[in-house]
Amino acid sequence: MSLSSSDTPHGSSILFYLNGQRVVVDRPDLDMTLLQYLRSTGLTGTKLGCGEGGCGACTVMVSRYDIDESRIIHASVNACLCPLATVDGKHVITVEGLGTSARPHPVQERIALLHGSQCGFCTPGFVMSLYTLLRNNPNPTEHEIEECFDGNLCRCTGYRPILDAAKTFADIAWKQGTVAADGSAHITESKAKGGCGIDGCCRLQKSPDAEVTIVHDPTKAPTSIASGCCKGLESDSRCCKSQKRHDSGVAECNVVNQAEADKAAVISKFQRYDPTQDLIFPPFLIRYAKRTTSDTEPQMRPLDITSTDSQAWCRRYLRPLALSGLLAALGQYPDAKLVAGNSEVGVEIKLKRSKFATQIYVNDIPELRQISDTPEGITFGANITLARFEQALDHYGTKYGAQRTQSLAALRENLRYFAGNQIRNVATIAGNIVTASPISDLNPVFLAAGATLTLASASGERCVPISEFFLGYRRTAMQPGEVLVSVTVP
Repeated sequence: MSLSSSDTPHGSSILFYLNGQRVVVDRPDLDMTLLQYLRSTGLTGTKLGCGEGGCGACTVMVSRYDIDESRIIHASVNACLCPLATVDGKHVITVEGLGTSARPHPVQERIALLHGSQCGFCTPGFVMSLYTLLRNNPNPTEHEIEECFDGNLCRCTGYRPILDAAKTFADIAWKQGTVAADGSAHITESKAKGGCGIDGCCRLQKSPDAEVTIVHDPTKAPTSIASGCCKGLESDSRCCKSQKRHDSGVAECNVVNQAEADKAAVISKFQRYDPTQDLIFPPFLIRYAKRTTSDTEPQMRPLDITSTDSQAWCRRYLRPLALSGLLAALGQYPDAKLVAGNSEVGVEIKLKRSKFATQIYVNDIPELRQISDTPEGITFGANITLARFEQALDHYGTKYGAQRTQSLAALRENLRYFAGNQIRNVATIAGNIVTASPISDLNPVFLAAGATLTLASASGERCVPISEFFLGYRRTAMQPGEVLVSVTVP
């Protein structure tokens, strides 16, 4: 039975790129995760931590070409929950694909120079999360940098130096400094407010609008930076910091501002980040996703892969490319488990030892990712990721204003506390709804908003108010062979 709307025969091998190199795996192990595959090939920089998508030690970047938006999307992903078979048509970049110890990537270099790595176990995950952010936005704000790490844990609690290193990529490097094109460090002190406590402090003598810029020449020693709170503006060297305080028994304190000097010296060593030097998304994968490859090239096809291992957790894996193919597959395998981000199924397999003999991967079906606004409200494709959902909520909130989009604002606020980036990049609306879990994050808000669900089967579509959808603990009104197509929020 065909798994797509065309007569294209199904395939049993997957094609993806790994750190810029094409990889073809024939009949992949259906129980193998991307993390297991990477480590089996010697790419051991990606670590296994919790195995549940909570710590971020296994973070890699997975890039794909989005047909709906006609652009390349880079996403940080937990490799421990990503089935190997789902990376067909994607580009996977691991920490080894960024740089080496001899020629590190700027992200790796800055975390190392600013002591962001302690035991080092979590470091590759932090590196990949920051790298993914930079691939999507080469000029992030400090807030965006902080947010990109919400799916990464450091058990050594070394967050401060990690953030210090990461924030050097922000629009304003450090708190008040920048790195100039020539590599020199410029640290600008804002208006002086108050003195150091000595009568006649030179700071109090400066103009209120005065700013002092210290330029550190990387060819000179860092101690060349002027000391004192006036930074050497007093030509007769009578800066108040060089004098004895009247209320102190301490002798003269001719102190060099060593913290500023050290900071400037480290900044001056950084490579400049140049996005054009990063690994490109393979052009072939764009044609592969569009299904415009030539007859002599590999083609993206519906997948139907069976396992030869009788003890395998997954015995059959199906990947349709159209909604009609999905409904046909459900007609043939009504008990099949639908899989998108695998953030729920993967954990059930790991912790509950659940077996899902037949799995259907639904992330490559365009009809389930459409977003539109109608007089009745905003209709979201049920299979959009939570990260895409966040973007759409922001867009429509701006388009229609706060007064008309209070329900959308409530959903957006709820997503701030929903897992981490790596999970939101793969988890979907449909997965959150149809699991009917009592601890669902989104369902209470959908219920309060009066959302309506559209269900489809081989016999047609029907709309169900979400208030009538849940029948009990993990029980819904969905009939065998039905799938959730979209969610409409008034």
